[in-house]
Amino acid sequence: MARRPILALALLGCIYQFSQSFVGTPSTPRDLSRVPARVSAEYLERLGPKDSDVPFDGTSATGPGAAVEFKKRPFGILRYQPGNGMKGAMAMEIIPKSRYPGDPQGQAFASGVQSGWVVASINGQNVLSEDFGKIMDLLDDEVADPRFSKSTALALEKQGGRMAEPAAAPLQVTFASIPGYVYKGAELKEDGQVPIPGLKFQKVPLKLLSLGYAASAEGGLEKGSLTGFPYSTDNSAALLLALPRLGGRMTLGLDAPAVGGDSDDSGHMELDYEQRLPGDGLAALKMKTNGEWGASFLQEVEDVGVVSGALNSQLDWNLDLNQTYDAVRGFVPTVAYGATQDGLRVRARVAKAFSPSWFGSYGLQNIPGKYSPVDFVHDSTVTFSKGAHTIQAAAAYDRQLLKSPLTGSLSYALRTRIATLYAALDSQQYRLAVAAGHKQMTASLGRKNEDGLRPSWLELRLGKVAATLSSDGSSKPRLRLSKQLGPVFDLLDELPGVSAFRCFNDAITADAGRESADVAWIFQRTDQDKALKRMRERRMLVGFDFDCTLTVRHFYKVFAWCYPCGSHSHPHYEAFADWCEERNVEPSLQLQLPRGQQLEMDGILNEFTRKSGADTLKDLLREVFFGGEARIKLVAESLSRMQQAGADFGIVTAGTSTGVLRVLTAVPEWMPFFPSNRIWDTSQGRHSIGSVAGQKVLMLRDIASAQA
Repeated sequence: MARRPILALALLGCIYQFSQSFVGTPSTPRDLSRVPARVSAEYLERLGPKDSDVPFDGTSATGPGAAVEFKKRPFGILRYQPGNGMKGAMAMEIIPKSRYPGDPQGQAFASGVQSGWVVASINGQNVLSEDFGKIMDLLDDEVADPRFSKSTALALEKQGGRMAEPAAAPLQVTFASIPGYVYKGAELKEDGQVPIPGLKFQKVPLKLLSLGYAASAEGGLEKGSLTGFPYSTDNSAALLLALPRLGGRMTLGLDAPAVGGDSDDSGHMELDYEQRLPGDGLAALKMKTNGEWGASFLQEVEDVGVVSGALNSQLDWNLDLNQTYDAVRGFVPTVAYGATQDGLRVRARVAKAFSPSWFGSYGLQNIPGKYSPVDFVHDSTVTFSKGAHTIQAAAAYDRQLLKSPLTGSLSYALRTRIATLYAALDSQQYRLAVAAGHKQMTASLGRKNEDGLRPSWLELRLGKVAATLSSDGSSKPRLRLSKQLGPVFDLLDELPGVSAFRCFNDAITADAGRESADVAWIFQRTDQDKALKRMRERRMLVGFDFDCTLTVRHFYKVFAWCYPCGSHSHPHYEAFADWCEERNVEPSLQLQLPRGQQLEMDGILNEFTRKSGADTLKDLLREVFFGGEARIKLVAESLSRMQQAGADFGIVTAGTSTGVLRVLTAVPEWMPFFPSNRIWDTSQGRHSIGSVAGQKVLMLRDIASAQA
C-alpha cells in the first residue's frame, strides 16, 4: 500500500512550464461502443477487451491448472477475456500480491492462479462452453460502485436481466490451462496497477550561465527634458548574471540622476549577489559605491522553523524565527519570534478557512522594544472567493499612527479567460488594474494628503516594455520608459527557497510602514526589480486526484460505500475497520440502504463526528488515510519546495469537492497549498465527455486558464 502514494509523488517530476499535468489519473479509458451486446452488463460497466488479447476456444483448456476456493469477493482477478463465440472465460490481469493475511484481492495470487488460465468449473458445474456473460454473473467477481448502479440497472433491463444469479460464497472454482497458449496481456506491478506507458524521464542539465538586462529613463514632459537624454533624465540600468548550476545570481546596477537635477544623489553603482544554500536556504550580500552594505540570510531548520537575519552598514540588525503550529479547531497559528537593535518583537497570526468560500486571519505584534499591550499592532483580513470573483477586506490598528490609527482597505478581483480586473481602495489611494495576457494597464489616484495634494500615476505595459506617467500633485507630470528583464529572473525565482525568501522579507518590510521596521530587510529592491517581479506570469499548475495520491487509501469509497452499511466492498475498508476496533470506535452506521442509494458525504462525516468526535475523525484521517505524521510532513515539504519553484496546486476528484475541503482541515500543513477555488469534483465539470479521466484533465486545463 505504501508504494501508491510514493509513485504518485514521483509522477510530479513530469511537469513542465506552460502545461498542465495530472497526478493519479488512470490511462485513457477504452471505447466500449463496439463490444458485443451479449457481454454481461456489469462487466461492461467495469472493463472491456484489449488489443493484446489472444483469441481462444474454451473447450481447448485441457492442460493443468488449479482448484481454488474463493471465500469472499473480489478474488483479485481484475479482468476476464471471453473466448471465441463469446463462450468461456479466461483470467487475465491478476494482482500479484497478498497485502495482508485474508486479503480478498490476494486470493487468486495466493492460490497460484495464473493469467491465461480458463475457468473450467464453478461449484462443480462445467462452464468451458457456457456463455461468457453467464460465467461473469456466476462469479460476480468485482467491487460494485454505487455511482454506476443506475446505468447498470438500465443495461440489465435492456439485456433482459441477469443470465445467472451469483453463486454463493465460498466458491469452488477450477481453472485449466490451454496447451501452447502464450499470455500477452499486461504484467501488473505489486500494487495491482497496470503500468502507464508512454512516459520517459530524462534529466536536462541547467544552463551554465544566463544573462539579462533592464534599463529605464525618467524625465519631465517638457521638450528639453526629452531631447536632452541622457543628461536631462534620471537613468538606471542593471546587468544580471545567473549561475543556475551553482544556484546563484549577481546583479550589477548603475543609477545616474539628471545633470543639474533636484536630487542630492550624484549617482552610484551597486553589486548584489544571492546564493542558494543547502536545505532551501538563501544568503545575500549588497554593496554600494557610496559605502553602504548589507548582508542577509534565511534557512529552514528541521523541527525548529525558518530562521532569518540581516545586518547593514548602519549596524541595524535583526534575527527572526518563524514557526507554524498544529491547527486547533481549524485555526492555524503562526508565530515569529525576533530581536532587533531596538529590542525584542513577536508577531502572531491565526488563519482559518471557515467554508470553501470564506477565509479569515488575525495578526498581533509588538513594536521592537515596546511591550505594553496598548502599543500592540492589530490587523485582520477576511476573504470571500466564489468562482471568478474574489473580495477581500482588511483592517489594521496602530496607535503609533496618531492621526488615523485605524486603517482599512477593500479590494475586488475578477478573473476570466480573457482578462483580469482588479480594483481597490484604502485610506490613501484608489487603484484600478486590467491585464490581458502580456498587456496591462494600472492606474492609481491618491487621496488628498496634508498638503492638499493628490498624487497619481498611470502605467501601460506591453510585454517587457512599460511607460509610466506620474505626478505628486505639485509639479508637472513625469514620464518613465523602461525595458524589463525576462528569462533570467524567471530562472532564478524558480530555484527552491528564492521565492519564499523574498516573499518572507517583503512581509517583514510591510510592518505597518514604521521606521523601526526598515531594518528588518535592508535589501530594498530597485524599481526595476519590483517591476520584474510583477512581470512573473509564468507558473506551473500541478493537478492531483485526491484519493490514493494525496491519500494512501481511498477515502471516498471507504466512507461512501463501506461505512454506512459496514460493507467490505472495498479492500481499504479493512484498515479503516481495524483502526476503529483498536480504539473502540464503531466502524459502521449499520444502515440498510436500497441498492444504488448513497448518502451525501457531508452527512456521513457529520454522523461519524457525532458518534465518535471531531478529534477522532482527525486522528483517523491523519493515520489511516494521509499516511501518518512522517508522510504528512514529507508531503508538506515536497509541496513547499515545488511552490517555491513556481508551482501551484489543484485537486479534481471523482468524489465530492466538499468532502475533500472538509478532510483537508485534518492536515493544516497542506491547506496553504490547496485554496478552495482550486478544489473541484467531476460533477462540477462543464465538458460533455464520458471519460472520468478526460473530464479531470479538461477541468484542470480550465483551472490553469482561470489562474493565468
